[in-house]
Amino acid sequence: MAALTTASVQTLYNQGGPDLLAAFALRNIQTGDTIDVATLDVSPVFQLVRKAILYSVALNAAAVITPPPGTVVTVPANIPAGSSGYMIVGGC
Repeated sequence: MAALTTASVQTLYNQGGPDLLAAFALRNIQTGDTIDVATLDVSPVFQLVRKAILYSVALNAAAVITPPPGTVVTVPANIPAGSSGYMIVGGC
């Protein structure tokens, strides 16, 4: 379990405004890793994550994540080490 950085998380798309939406490519992730979207290459910067959807290539499955208040998203259970996938984040 690690705090992931831009080495493992690449911004693919982001849209600003009153509500923010961003899509990220993830690589070399596993269960319990954390992603602080406020530290990633997104403008304007996230102040709050409302929902995140993580798609795991290894499992060919998606999970909807409702994180606690803040900007940190935790990779859910059953994601094998070294996995890759995509994450869509909505917030403000």
